[in-house]
Amino acid sequence: MTKNKTNNEINFKPKKCVAIPIGYEEGEYDSLYLTVKQISELTNQSTRNVRRIIFDVLEEEGPAAIHKDGNLKWRVHEVVLHRFSPTRKKWAKRYRLTIHPHYNYPESEIRRRMKFILDNTQDDKLEINYSIDRMYGIISHLDCFVKCNSKKKLFESIHEVFPTSTCIRNDIYDFKDWSSYITLDNA
Repeated sequence: MTKNKTNNEINFKPKKCVAIPIGYEEGEYDSLYLTVKQISELTNQSTRNVRRIIFDVLEEEGPAAIHKDGNLKWRVHEVVLHRFSPTRKKWAKRYRLTIHPHYNYPESEIRRRMKFILDNTQDDKLEINYSIDRMYGIISHLDCFVKCNSKKKLFESIHEVFPTSTCIRNDIYDFKDWSSYITLDNA
């Protein structure tokens, strides 16, 4: 509240209001809509990333689902909360790797090349266990389970050693059975 000195009138600055839809009490309305900070805590993302997603979702969903309240803070309806889930897929520390070399290498050559991959990756915690699968006397593929910190360097080394090979990376669902299958050749 400020006082005007010229004509002794009291000028009121209006308080910003939040429009609450008809049929909702004030507490119910607040529970339906979440703020940027609440969404970032729920989804373990930064508030900056949440705001980026807001602008993407706002074009599709409209102001009923996402809008700014009277305090100019973003309010997101819980119906579109699923759109804020993290999109980056995190891989497990150990994963399955299948290498399909396009040439029929002798087994001694494959062992030498796998040793080169192990030395060239320069990762102290790199662990590669592999099994050579043969079909009709020809090496069809290598099954591996890998534990690695520098996946990019590992794949560069694999493509350097097996230049025209195909690599397929998957999760290991049953590690005990998979590791016993891989180490069966060494037993």
